[in-house]
Amino acid sequence: MPGEVLKGWNPRRCAALENVWEEFRKAGAHGQSLSDELIAERRRAAVAGDEQ
Repeated sequence: MPGEVLKGWNPRRCAALENVWEEFRKAGAHGQSLSDELIAERRRAAVAGDEQ
């Protein structure tokens, strides 16, 4: 998947982003993609802000 998403990008930037994705996966993202986790985090923050 990352290879398809990053097609046409600078190879150094691709490698750096793929490393971030791999580290995130190893950290135990419970099967979620980095994007999915970030979106979920933003939604939780928005809900918490609405409840105040």
